[in-house]
Amino acid sequence: MKKLFVLLFLFSIVFTISAQTKTDEKISITPKQIIEKYVDAIGGRDAYLNIKDRTMFMTATMQGMTLKITMYQKAPNKLKNVVEVAGMEQTVVFDGSKAYMKAQDKVIEITGTELEKLSIEANMYIATQLDSLHINMTLVGIEKVNDKDAYKIEFSKSPENKWVEYYDKDSFLKVKEIKEMSTPQGNMTQEINYSDYKDFMGFQVPYKINQKIGAQEVNLILKSIEINTNLKDSIFE
Repeated sequence: MKKLFVLLFLFSIVFTISAQTKTDEKISITPKQIIEKYVDAIGGRDAYLNIKDRTMFMTATMQGMTLKITMYQKAPNKLKNVVEVAGMEQTVVFDGSKAYMKAQDKVIEITGTELEKLSIEANMYIATQLDSLHINMTLVGIEKVNDKDAYKIEFSKSPENKWVEYYDKDSFLKVKEIKEMSTPQGNMTQEINYSDYKDFMGFQVPYKINQKIGAQEVNLILKSIEINTNLKDSIFE
């Protein structure tokens, strides 16, 4: 189960970037404007803020095993992630203030920097609250992602909590994310690529998520999604 924890903890960190970032090109857009255009691209601010809860059902294969993943989210910042594989189940829960991971009847409390990272991952309106959460943004430049230009933005909440996101230069959809996290095996890096965006009830949703950690790679496929189904708070206990 430790390997499973490493690979699927929030689907989210990170490879050494070998691609060359264009820093000499004059860029007139700001990081804040890019995020605003991203919100517009996925459906618009009003629709974005109207999502009160979301349930995503995904499947993946890893080392010949089939994984079933269910992610529940409820505004403003509750999250539950359930991974089922080979008769085993791993659960990560964040109730808005406290968090834990449960695997094989063993419960581990999530604290410190990892708790802070989880609170950001769980925030359903994060793209509109970066200023109020005191998350700094720096536009590093333009880099190729899947042979297309993408804006590379570095985010920083604290010295221990930093990550990188890439937004397609034309569509402004998020195409890549790079983060760092602490695991039972030590600090590791993870790269996530988002693709195959499709319309769902007026929202642009990535149906394919490729996750890489070291030499391991997992391809997740979004099978279905439900929005505003009045999820109960008890789900996140």
